[in-house]
Amino acid sequence: MSRLRPLPPAAPATAPALRRPPRPAAGGDEPIARAVRNLLWARALAAGPVGPSPRSEPRRPTSMRASLSFWTATAATADELAPAAVVERQELEVLGWERSTRRVYLVERAGARTTLFVIATTGEHAGATLPLSGDLERVARLRATLTPLVASPARSWELTTRVVQRRGLRLASMARPVRKFALGVTVCQRIGGVPVAGGRATVTAYLRPRVVLDRVWQVPGENVAVAVVTFCGVPAGVGLDRRAAILATPTLQ
Repeated sequence: MSRLRPLPPAAPATAPALRRPPRPAAGGDEPIARAVRNLLWARALAAGPVGPSPRSEPRRPTSMRASLSFWTATAATADELAPAAVVERQELEVLGWERSTRRVYLVERAGARTTLFVIATTGEHAGATLPLSGDLERVARLRATLTPLVASPARSWELTTRVVQRRGLRLASMARPVRKFALGVTVCQRIGGVPVAGGRATVTAYLRPRVVLDRVWQVPGENVAVAVVTFCGVPAGVGLDRRAAILATPTLQ
């Protein structure tokens, strides 16, 4: 009679292999992930506590806490300046185009003060707005020799504003700091949905992160334009407007 061999002992049960956790969202998906976290937090807050937990309110996402803290701890208006220190209305005029040096000249007027600015379209400082002088006679001489720019239809241009940095600015006359923003401003001209020209600049705004496209001036016979934007540049009262010029050049396809 054959002998039955004993069965080998059963192998102990092993835990299922752990899967690698999913990778965090890419940098481009961060705004979407932040919005999803904020939405889940709002839904959990509306539903109320599920069980006997010592914490009755769900924890607010970190990014949302920082955002709410900034908006609630800073002021959207500032005290009026003293009559002797009131900032006059600022105006920015595009003076014209100098073909020999390929430069655009602008004149800024703030009350009784006049400043001449230049924007180079080529070279190391292309696109930078540099102050020259406040000589009225020089401005008059340039006005007679420069080529005037032509107004471009604003319907083909679009403006994009991005908050690069936000801070609180403390004023001596206020207990709460006022809001201060570093705004990245981009202008782009599209023809048939295709970008053909564009430019960008960074401006410092106060009280509100809002920029408006005022006018666009085209250099005759050149693929160069100057866009003038308006933003809240002086923290006085509800804010005083300032203007800045952005050089727009052909984009690389």
